[in-house]
Amino acid sequence: MLHGEDSVSEVLVHNLSRRLEALEHSVRYLEDNMMTRLSAMEERVEELMRRMDGYNDLSRSWSQQVSLEVPTVSPNVPAILPSPPVAARPKKKQRTLIARRVIRRYQRLVKPSWDNKPFMRRVIKKIEKKRRQRS
Repeated sequence: MLHGEDSVSEVLVHNLSRRLEALEHSVRYLEDNMMTRLSAMEERVEELMRRMDGYNDLSRSWSQQVSLEVPTVSPNVPAILPSPPVAARPKKKQRTLIARRVIRRYQRLVKPSWDNKPFMRRVIKKIEKKRRQRS
């Protein structure tokens, strides 16, 4: 009788250790997967930051050029001011665009709170804040 119980416990131990190995394997797989995703996202962020820096440099040099073109006014000649730049189109759609991008970007990181609107708003606000700081 004792011998029977012994073999049962051996089988149990064997099964459990196999399960544990399977779990460890899947954990390793998940970890690897997440790290791959993370590094891809980090690369994308770096690329976007570089692009933003490029835009910032462009706009800086552009604004310097514009400030150099200020006309000098001599006292007896009537000043001819350059025509004002064409008014930019109102940026109304910006928010939804950001929202869509954000949602698309983050949906890969599955979170339960995605269908929760206040949470989304907070995320979008944070991103807008970061953008404002960067520019």
